[in-house]
Parts: sequence; C-alpha cells; structure tokens
Amino acid sequence: MMSALDGEVVAIYNTGVTETNNAAVLTSLSHLQKLYDTPNATFYSIWLKNPRKLHETMEEIRTKLGDTASGLDIYPWDNEDMSPFYTGTMQFLYTMIGFISVVLATVIVFSVFNAATMTVIERSQEIGMMRSLGFTRTRIRRLFVQEMLVLALMSIVFGGFVGGIGIWGVNRAQIPINPPGVAGGMALVLEPNARIVAGAALLIFLLSILTTLVAVRSIVKRKIAVLLMGTQR
Repeated sequence: MMSALDGEVVAIYNTGVTETNNAAVLTSLSHLQKLYDTPNATFYSIWLKNPRKLHETMEEIRTKLGDTASGLDIYPWDNEDMSPFYTGTMQFLYTMIGFISVVLATVIVFSVFNAATMTVIERSQEIGMMRSLGFTRTRIRRLFVQEMLVLALMSIVFGGFVGGIGIWGVNRAQIPINPPGVAGGMALVLEPNARIVAGAALLIFLLSILTTLVAVRSIVKRKIAVLLMGTQR
C-alpha cells in the first residue's frame, strides 16, 4: 500500500506506450521512497547510449559487482518477462518482415534466372560465331560470366543509389504511423542494415554466376551450325 503525499502537477508527459501512458508518474527518488515508505529501491533502470552493447554491458556490471550484490538480478530490456508487450510486437514485425523478404527473394531469384537465360538464348548466334572463330567453350562461359558480373555490379550500385534516395525521402517526409499500443503515434524512419545489404549484393552475384553458367553450358554444347541458324529461340 502506498502512503499519500501532497504534490503539484507541473507537466504532462507521454510515455510512448498506451499501457503506461495513464498510469505512470515522473518524480524524484525521494518522493517515491516516501510514497512506499521505504529507504530502498526495488530496481534501477540504466539507459544505454548504444543498444548493441547491451549484453556486453550486462556482463561488465556483473563482473564489477561480483559477490557484493549476490541477490541482484540483471535483466535486458528485451527480456520477455520484463517487456512482454515489446517482445510480442517485435516478434510479430519480424515474422511479417521475414515473410515479405522470402517473397521478394523468390521474385528476385526467378527474375535474375530468367534475365540471364533469355540473354544467353537470344545471343546463341553470337556464341556460334565465336565457336566458329576458335573460341573454346570454357572461354565463352568465362566471357559471359564476366559480362553478367559487370551488369550485376552496375545494377547493385544504381539500385543502392536509388534506394538511398528513397530512404532519405521517406525519413525526410516524417510519415506518421500509429502502431498498436504506441501512444501518440510515431514517425516512420527507415534505417538500412549493412549486413543485410551486403548479403543481398552477394546473393545477386552468386545468382548471376550460377544462372549464366547453367544457361551458357547448355547452349555451347550444341553444334555450331545449329547455333548460327538460331533455331533454338
């Protein structure tokens, strides 16, 4: 049970979460200790400037405290028991983003495969001419792979430039969104992940090499006369 104290409301603030927006108070530690009639504190919250060092900071605190605080428990802010609303919301978002990513990845795979295959098939007469001039199958495959890698690199650079402009435009526009449970809404902010971008670029390179090799390998095996006639289109 809390005791009663006289006080003065000097401002109204937004906690950002609907569950706590009408049930939270910001005051001094001494006032809270008087309300609960105790000289102690149940828990302390530590604000980290860099959230990526969360677990590293937890281990550092445990090491410094050692045996002096044997009854002390340390919980991260993303712990499900401490923040069920946050963890539930993030799990939903990760699931939705994962599904969309799988769909986009499937579309990209088929698009790259189709583009590489059609390019090689449409240039079958060129392959036949190269074969007639003495180019080996290995040399032809290497030339097509090099060409596809250059095109993939240009596409990645151009796509990254356009994507960067799009991200800048969205962040600049300050588009308001109202996620469930967030009091007052928030602005949509896009923050690119370097690891995901690098992984996507590597995937494009690997797909370009694989699809080009498969397509060229099936074409260069055919007879030179058939290639020059272009009958396999």
